[in-house]
Amino acid sequence: MNAVYSRAMNNNRSKLRRGLVVRLVAGLFLVLSLGGCELFPWIGQSRVLTAQTQIIDSNGNTYSVGFDQVTGIRQDPFVRKVDSGGQEVWRIRHDQTSVDARAVSVALDGNDVPYVLFSTDGGSNDSGRIQLNHVQGQPFNGAPFPSYGPGGGGKVSIVARLDPENGRITAGTFLIARLGNGNTNSFQPEALAVSGTTVWVQARSSAWPPAAGARSGGGWIRFDPERFNDETRSGGNDRFQVLLPLDLTELLAVRWLDQNE
Repeated sequence: MNAVYSRAMNNNRSKLRRGLVVRLVAGLFLVLSLGGCELFPWIGQSRVLTAQTQIIDSNGNTYSVGFDQVTGIRQDPFVRKVDSGGQEVWRIRHDQTSVDARAVSVALDGNDVPYVLFSTDGGSNDSGRIQLNHVQGQPFNGAPFPSYGPGGGGKVSIVARLDPENGRITAGTFLIARLGNGNTNSFQPEALAVSGTTVWVQARSSAWPPAAGARSGGGWIRFDPERFNDETRSGGNDRFQVLLPLDLTELLAVRWLDQNE
């Protein structure tokens, strides 16, 4: 059994807990709620995502992700595109700051547009930070979480959509958890998938992950504290999946998987 906290549930939890609700989102999943228990079958996909560090598009182009060991204690993420003939088209390090960052998973949408999942263990004001480095326009403006937030040290996720022609970021958002004092807490990225018109991000968190509709500033919403709390959490091994639209502008649903799933 796994629990889902969708935007509809967050806005109308009392109604959902009184009966059976069936909700179809973008033709991808069906949510059933009965007595506070939500079932979340994912049609045609494994429930637990596995990271892909290399993927080939319909034209034979290969995208690969990883990190460069810049110093003994610092990593910079890279994304690389190679054409069908084996020639490198571009190779980009999207974050070149003093924080440790890596590219951990890559996926393609139906139009062969690449999405990349990054990790970072802090925020930065350097010009080489991911919000400014190799971007088109201001892709993090309007994002649910446009920056790392207060505090530092916890590893969080960043999901970004890239222009396949040049590798520049065209849309992106951080995905974070928060401590009780409001500081950023770990939301450690594991894997990424794109299905239809939605993006899935899988990460692990100890406390306290976001709920559907959560945003930075005054829009923070914690994942259902009645279900995920000091008595129910495993202390760092709890796996969550976040569902976003292709433009990465909203947390549509957040799913808590069993530890043993």
